[in-house]
This record gives sequence, structure tokens and C-alpha cells, in this order.
Amino acid sequence: MDLKVHKWLVYTAIAGLIPMFCRLVIYYVYDGGDIKMVSPSDIVAFGIILHLSTLNELEHWDEKSPWKTWANGFAFTFGFMYTVIFSFVVIGEAGAKLNDDNMIKLLTFLAAISFIFCASFSYRSSKPNVKNRLRETEEA
Repeated sequence: MDLKVHKWLVYTAIAGLIPMFCRLVIYYVYDGGDIKMVSPSDIVAFGIILHLSTLNELEHWDEKSPWKTWANGFAFTFGFMYTVIFSFVVIGEAGAKLNDDNMIKLLTFLAAISFIFCASFSYRSSKPNVKNRLRETEEA
């Protein structure tokens, strides 16, 4: 695995999981209330972080190909979907009756797809021919 993929795992994927890690710590040490182990908003934050990172990386990618267009569209569409779902999460926190278990299942499925897509993009952008194009863009 390339250093760029390792950096992506640390700076993006693990950083995106920080809200979940914090919630898990609070869940296990707090003894006074109704704190859930997993929250839909934490999964939404993870998905948004993954796709914003991908959109940012694509912005600096010099390759003009249909793959880049598809990657941009996929990242933007999923980012938009997470934003819409977050609206439902906020409405649910305000008292609307939403099924949290189904929301968590849906978001976990979307987050898995997002992770696979973003990891494959990170791997593809670490290939030597793409690295050279990125380097040429940064030097210009």
C-alpha cells in the first residue's frame, strides 16, 4: 500500500470516525442517562467527511477522464444524500417519530459504500501515472 493510501486512512477515515469514538467513550463511562452507542448523526458526519475529502482531492487532480467526472458526480451525490438524511436526523431529534434502527442500518450501508468508493479513489490516485499528473499540477 502506498503512503498516500495510509495518509488517507489516518487523516480522512480515522478522523471521520472521531465523533463515533467520542460517543463510544461517553457511552461506556457515563452512567446517568439515555446515551445511545451509535447515532445516525455520527455516521452522517463520517460520510460527509469522506466525500468532501474526495471532492477536494479531485479538485487537484489533473486527469481529464470520464472516471474523474463519475467520481465527482458520485461524491457530490452521496454528499447531498448525507445532507438530506442529516435533515431527517435533526427532525428526529426535535421529536418527530423516526425509526432510529432503520436509519442506522441505511446509513451504515451508505457509509460502507462511501468507504469503498473513497478508498478505491485514494488507491487509484496513488498510482504512479496519476502521481506525476498531480505533481505537474502542483508545480504549475
